[in-house]
Amino acid sequence: MTNGDWRKPLSSTHGWSPYTWINGPIARQLGISCGKGMINNENNKKFARFIDFAMLNIGGYYIKENRMGTFGYLTPWSFSEDEKACLEVDWNPYHVDKGFHLNDNTVTAASAMFWGSELTPQSDDSEQLKNVIAFDITEKQQNSLGNTNPQVFRAMLLTENIAKKLKTKYKSKSEYEDALINTARRPIWLRVYAHYWANTGGTLYNRMTLEKHYAEIIATENEKAKMTDVPIWYKKMLNSTEKIMTGATMSKGNTSIVITGYSPMNTVQILPDGGFKTIKLELPDNWDQLMNELGYEPLKNFYLGKEDEDKPHIIGPVDVRDILKDGQYRIMRNAKEVNSRGKIFANITTGIVTYYTSDSGKAIEITNQALAFIISSLGTSSSIKVASGIINEYIILPSSVSSDIQKDASALDANVFKNANIIISTNQRTPDGSSIVLSSTINCVKFELEGEIEILNGNTPRILNEK
Repeated sequence: MTNGDWRKPLSSTHGWSPYTWINGPIARQLGISCGKGMINNENNKKFARFIDFAMLNIGGYYIKENRMGTFGYLTPWSFSEDEKACLEVDWNPYHVDKGFHLNDNTVTAASAMFWGSELTPQSDDSEQLKNVIAFDITEKQQNSLGNTNPQVFRAMLLTENIAKKLKTKYKSKSEYEDALINTARRPIWLRVYAHYWANTGGTLYNRMTLEKHYAEIIATENEKAKMTDVPIWYKKMLNSTEKIMTGATMSKGNTSIVITGYSPMNTVQILPDGGFKTIKLELPDNWDQLMNELGYEPLKNFYLGKEDEDKPHIIGPVDVRDILKDGQYRIMRNAKEVNSRGKIFANITTGIVTYYTSDSGKAIEITNQALAFIISSLGTSSSIKVASGIINEYIILPSSVSSDIQKDASALDANVFKNANIIISTNQRTPDGSSIVLSSTINCVKFELEGEIEILNGNTPRILNEK
């Protein structure tokens, strides 16, 4: 609750209400519902009531002082993701996509301005489902008429029935999000009209004409305005053979997709949000003993799946836009060496990543299991390069590995390296016997070599420069 991204909308005159969802076996142990009528389940309501008490007694939010909603606020709500349904659908649970283990316990805090305006798509076709959900997204903005930036955070709650139908075409939540981004575009005129006449706190009509504001909006890079086909839901209203100017309503990484709710129903709940914050729940060592005294089964009775306990499951290119600025980062031996720009260190045990930011002139610590695992796997003196908020280059130095240790890059799923350069760089300091094992699905890697290298039996990706 102290995270700035989570806190910032809560004092607005709009009715931002905080809520949470819980992942991991603890949700099943405590009976946090993800089924029919979930937010009214008694155990769910206990967590929701806690949010209200915590905002007042810990956060210091007081109505009419710094909780300024014109029409007030909804009561907070809480629920869990249906992780059994996620495994059935073969889409990762939310916390796994964030780099946590399947059986880690996490809580995600968010905030939204309404609840219950659900969509009920009536189709078994994945393409039509995607289209009607995209239509709903363009109709639901943070503020009325979407007068502020339309590319907002959103939580998308899908029932298992909807997720299964979408999975027939989209292999992952991330792939489904990409399809929505391309489809959920809004005629730019609607955006301009709303921003001109209903901009919160704005008086644009006193300073410029509507036509001039139109020109400004389409010239603004963040609007991502361009000529596109007419959105399918407008085809009978507009000349569908012509192209029109549309703007984006979604940005990659801003939509949290959660499988939850009454499984047999075709239901989608889309909530324009104010931001998300996920943390791992650290339980006391005597948790099972304490829970046994209250009549609960041991936590492990609620574990799911057979997972590799040594590493988190990571899917897709690693998004660090809210963590690292663009540039190259060299991996250091310890946190003390992170004393200037471009240096980074990760503690794989705690998940703490230490990096240096020139803005503050000091090292910053954040907890990110996925990023910590990647940095630790690459090893000291290796480096990563960030461009547009995505890690797009990995330089791996075997010289950082002692002769009796095998540097195992196969620990990283090949999807992590998607659209990224992989460079194996050696020099005279490379110990004899050092080796790198690449993921079986990596098909291309670049070597920058000094001295000799031996290609052993096993995976041999195509080598770009065969010197």
